[in-house]
Amino acid sequence: MKTRNKNKDNDKTGTEIKRVVVLSGKGGVGKTTIVASLAYMLAKKFKITVADCDVDAPNLGLLLKLSNKKTYKVSNIKKAYVKKNFHCNIDGIEKVCPFNAIKVINGKLHINKYLCEGCGVCSIKYPKAIQMKTVKNAEVSYGETIYGFPLVMAQLAVGEAGSGKIVDEVRKKSDEIALSNNSQLVLIDAAAGIGCPVIASVKSTDLAVIVVEPTEASFSDMKRALSVVYHFGIKPLIIINKTGLTKNNDTLKKVLMFSKQYSIPILAQLPFDKVFVDSLVNLKPLVLYDNKYAPYFNKISEQVAKLINMK
Repeated sequence: MKTRNKNKDNDKTGTEIKRVVVLSGKGGVGKTTIVASLAYMLAKKFKITVADCDVDAPNLGLLLKLSNKKTYKVSNIKKAYVKKNFHCNIDGIEKVCPFNAIKVINGKLHINKYLCEGCGVCSIKYPKAIQMKTVKNAEVSYGETIYGFPLVMAQLAVGEAGSGKIVDEVRKKSDEIALSNNSQLVLIDAAAGIGCPVIASVKSTDLAVIVVEPTEASFSDMKRALSVVYHFGIKPLIIINKTGLTKNNDTLKKVLMFSKQYSIPILAQLPFDKVFVDSLVNLKPLVLYDNKYAPYFNKISEQVAKLINMK
């Protein structure tokens, strides 16, 4: 299995910046909670930069308390607009849009900006009536957390497309910051699922940590997430969260057998514990809210650092 070699960036000291992505396949398994504590523990020994690549619902900034935040708008998609000087109706124009964004109301042409995906088919078919315009579809934020390391995140605007491209922008900015402050590692919190934002998060990384809970849905989605990781030739690891979630531990056994069968190391088995929720409610990394979890995450951080040859 090959790890990433295509995008090697070096800081001013000549040290290669490593990139670790944490993903889950299924939402709600505790991925962001784990990333916050992992970031805190890694930052105690290494210079790191963190990237929240869940651009539809970025929450890492709440847990890590982003301060002195700076923002900028991103425009990387186009949407269809009716030309100002066009006042006629065209028979059949509604049918050309695969997303049903075009309607003729009272003889006038209208385009629903929330349904338009910017494919451009309408402007190609009817260039006299419709044009494509660049729109601002997201806002990128970055700054220092109260724990002493930088965080980059973004918020996709309501109804806008292009989440994968926005993740690319977040990663570009996090790499830029990592280079400027001599970070040894960029830790990436991916979105749930296996769609465009996850693909954009996983590509060009050195290591992928997959968080799974002992349920059939999570186990199934973990395998789908693994298919993305393997596509890019990245070494995977597993963290099992919420052990003891159900009395029946058959799925936990399946995960353990699967990891053994495919030689995927398990970094940790974390128990199902209400304190995980309490730490989120109180907006604190788990390891700070309840120090009994510090040994867990200390071991996880040490293993991650060892596997990517961080010193």
